[in-house]
Amino acid sequence: MSFIPQDVKDNISSIKLTLLPAVDDMIVWTCDISGDYSARSGYNQLLDRAKEGDLMTWNWVWRSTILETINFFLWQLGREALPTRTFLV
Repeated sequence: MSFIPQDVKDNISSIKLTLLPAVDDMIVWTCDISGDYSARSGYNQLLDRAKEGDLMTWNWVWRSTILETINFFLWQLGREALPTRTFLV
């Protein structure tokens, strides 16, 4: 049993796809100008992501005036890095 009306199916089926026959599909690493993956470009991408989001998100923890042990606990809690039985398996 289909929930999509037949006229909608017909409209979708009638759409002509234009494909370029001269261009083959390929995987491209968009983080490097050449389009090729390298350990260096992967490492740089990870560093950039850390600078943009992850580390910035935790600035409030590190700048707070509470004890460093509590800061570290909060950081571990948020990163799911607490040494619990679940994570030791």
